[in-house]
Amino acid sequence: MRAEMWATKEYPKVKPEDSLEQAVRELARYSEYTAVVVNGSDRLVGLVTSNDIARGLTAGAETVEEVCRSPESISPSDPITKAVEILTDSDLTLVPLEEDMRVVGVVTLRTVVELMSNLYDTPARDLLKKIQENVPGISWDEFIEAATMVFNRELNRDLTPEEFERKISDRTFGYVLWLMGGLENLFIYLFRLGEAVVARKVAKRRRELRGM
Repeated sequence: MRAEMWATKEYPKVKPEDSLEQAVRELARYSEYTAVVVNGSDRLVGLVTSNDIARGLTAGAETVEEVCRSPESISPSDPITKAVEILTDSDLTLVPLEEDMRVVGVVTLRTVVELMSNLYDTPARDLLKKIQENVPGISWDEFIEAATMVFNRELNRDLTPEEFERKISDRTFGYVLWLMGGLENLFIYLFRLGEAVVARKVAKRRRELRGM
């Protein structure tokens, strides 16, 4: 899944010369804890968190430039796993999507958590079926074979496609999230599943061309 599918264009944004009080108001306006720092050309120059601001105020700093940190960003076409990795390995609550040196949106921790919460009780089979339906040229059986292969490899299991399908038929997304060991591992699994499905689609097309 591409990061841009999870992005929002509504996010706190400040300039280096803005006062820390202005930054606090901007964060409060969006109920967010991380703001994007851009220059006059709207290009990404850094990030600033509520913790950065608090430490700055304690130390006598006055502007965002004095407390902001180096920017971390990803491309809109990057897999969502990259955003999740940054969010889980830092105190940031959003990750900018940067294209042509400009911020085109952000992926927020709130968005990820809310979506996971909404999906928690959803049957795992329904979610996989929805993903498969959005991959033209791959049947459900082919998709389940790829899903089983990646599942076995990631968790060191030895399930057949039939066993895997039975297992997910009465399990929820929440159970799968627990089984995979957390959100980051689940996204990594889905990303690798995507790679496996694409590889199978390419191989299938090559066989078809050789048979012509």
